[in-house]
Parts: sequence; structure tokens; C-alpha cells
Amino acid sequence: MGEIGLAQAAAGALGVPVAVLTGDDRACEEMTEWDASVTTVAVKYARDRFAAELRPADEARTAIEKAVASGCVAPRVPSTASEPATLTVRWQSASVASALQGIPGVTATDFRTVGAQGALPSLYRQFGVWMRVAASMTNQPPYC
Repeated sequence: MGEIGLAQAAAGALGVPVAVLTGDDRACEEMTEWDASVTTVAVKYARDRFAAELRPADEARTAIEKAVASGCVAPRVPSTASEPATLTVRWQSASVASALQGIPGVTATDFRTVGAQGALPSLYRQFGVWMRVAASMTNQPPYC
């Protein structure tokens, strides 16, 4: 699963349902594939990895307000996942994967892939740490 699925699974493990997701059209597609009951609002349209076509701000704001109003009306039951879960990330940089192996519980699958097991909320927090390590080592936003 991608980051969207990880975030929703972690929220579900904490008993928190996800009602609305906003983002680019690709993020909305990913959320719909993961859980079609979540209301999505595309506020921009991905054109490539670094470019997007934005919706006008007033139009996007109105769409978000409507989605939140309708998404929060019906009671939602959070999705739950069985424990323990596994987090695996394949990095573009072998150096990042190597550095992350210094964190207790992180193991290598190959020279660019690391993983850990545990409860979803803990893995979600650990993923944030991994991303910060990657950003500090590469001096740029990390791409897995």
C-alpha cells in the first residue's frame, strides 16, 4: 500500500475513521481504490512527478466544504487491520537504507529495502522518522 493506505490503516487501528481526503487526482484515485467509502476532492491534477494543474482556489474550497459536510454526516466505522503489520520501503538511495538499519528493529531485505514489524500506529510514526532521516541525508525531500 502507499502512504494513503498506511495513514488510513494507522488511523483505523486507533479507532479514528477517515471521512474525507483532498489532494491531487492520483491521491484521490489511490484512496478510492483503498476505501471507496471515503469522500475525495481533487484540488489539482497531476501532470508529471513535479507539476500539477491547480483548480481555482474558490472552486476547490467550495468542493472541500461540501465534501466535509457530507462526509461527516454518516457515522463511519474505522477500518481495522490485524496486528502485527509490516512496513517495507524501497529507497532510491542505498545510503538511506543503510543508515536506517541503525534503528532497532529495522532490517534489510536488500541494499535499498528496509522493513520493520509492529502495531500500525507505531509503524506510521516510524515511517515519519525514516522520511526525516532520508531528507537529512539527501538534502532533499525523500522519494521511496
